[in-house]
Amino acid sequence: MPTLKDTTLPHDKLQLDGAAFENPRERLDKRSLRELADSIDQHGLFKKLLVWQTTDPETGEELNLLIGGGRRWRAIGMLIDEGKANGLAKKVPVRIVKAKTVQAARVKALVDNLHTEEMSSYELAKSMQLLKDEGMQQKEIAKQVNKSATWVSRKLKAFNKTTEFVRRAWRSGKLPDDDVESLSKCEPAEQ
Repeated sequence: MPTLKDTTLPHDKLQLDGAAFENPRERLDKRSLRELADSIDQHGLFKKLLVWQTTDPETGEELNLLIGGGRRWRAIGMLIDEGKANGLAKKVPVRIVKAKTVQAARVKALVDNLHTEEMSSYELAKSMQLLKDEGMQQKEIAKQVNKSATWVSRKLKAFNKTTEFVRRAWRSGKLPDDDVESLSKCEPAEQ
């Protein structure tokens, strides 16, 4: 098992690309990034960034390349620009990952991104329904998860206004979110 080291590094000493390494994520949704920044501001940073420490073969410069957590790094940058970083400008929690070559670093970046699976919409809706059952209002749920009240309302309606048959198909991934939301507008017999 590889030896990993947990530490902190200044935000401005971390970078996405360099020494022939490129961050694997190319698509970046600005609204999603804003939601992530707001979540970090509200709840803190839950997951460390993964860093490969290497030397640029052309310049000899020491590099701290992000191989996991590029979105979180960008979101922290937004908070720094807004004066809301709460110490993250100087101390970003990171995990140093050992890799002897660019290829090994690419493999680790790929594995980190590959195994970072988002919760399904069904799982999100069920979790939000549990919060609601415990007395939390929809507006507060929306505030806590940094989503619009409309988004929360749609997910909860899809969860609560569909039959068990539809929810099972949704939970298993056999029924797409859009279809579930459409079916939630129908009477149970029509579903």
